[in-house]
Order: sequence, then C-alpha cells, then structure tokens
Amino acid sequence: MEDSLEAMHQLWGSHMPMQIAEATAHSPQAMIIPAELQLTLEEHVIKTQMSASSPYATASLQPALKDWLRRLTAVQTILSEYQKAETKWLYMEPLFGAEDIAYQMPEEWRAFQVGGSFKK
Repeated sequence: MEDSLEAMHQLWGSHMPMQIAEATAHSPQAMIIPAELQLTLEEHVIKTQMSASSPYATASLQPALKDWLRRLTAVQTILSEYQKAETKWLYMEPLFGAEDIAYQMPEEWRAFQVGGSFKK
C-alpha cells in the first residue's frame, strides 16, 4: 500500500497536462482538462478510498491516506467548480460583449471586461 501511495504521489508530482485553447472568432479562450487527467483523478480517489478502508492499512499509514484523499477530492472540487464557472462565462460573454449592453448596463459591462479572456 505504501508503494501504491508513493506511485500516486510521484505521478501527480510530475507534469499533469492541461492546456489553454486559443480564442477564435467563434469561441473564447478556454482551459482544456484532458479526459486522461479526469480518469486518473477518479481512479486515484477510488484506489485511495479502498486502501484507507482495507484491513491491511496500518494505523501509521491511515493519516497519509486520509490526507491524500483530502487533496484528491479538493482537486476534483476545484476542477468541477472551474468548469461550472467557465461554462457560465462562455454563456455570458457574448451577452456582455455586445455594444448595446455597454449603454444599457454600463457598470456591469465594465465589470465584465477583463481583456477578452477568462481570467477571473
């Protein structure tokens, strides 16, 4: 179990690929979360949960397993919330990018202007 936990640590310590898709005329810049990363994350959460509930997990290993599970679930939550925010942003950008909105709702329009890319 210690070897499995160490292997997961090393994998996440190395470079996990994430990319930013360049903006085009029809779509703004967006973060791409590869399916491989999401599958690896889900696999490691399940593996860690199984290890933590195993009768073979020693008492000295339990804190490390719980901490690792906490970190993995935090990453899951962050990626999920980011995707929700990005989806909302992509929906709202064309609305607040329209010139007539600048006249109808000037303060909201100014608040939405962040250089044409998803930054907040």
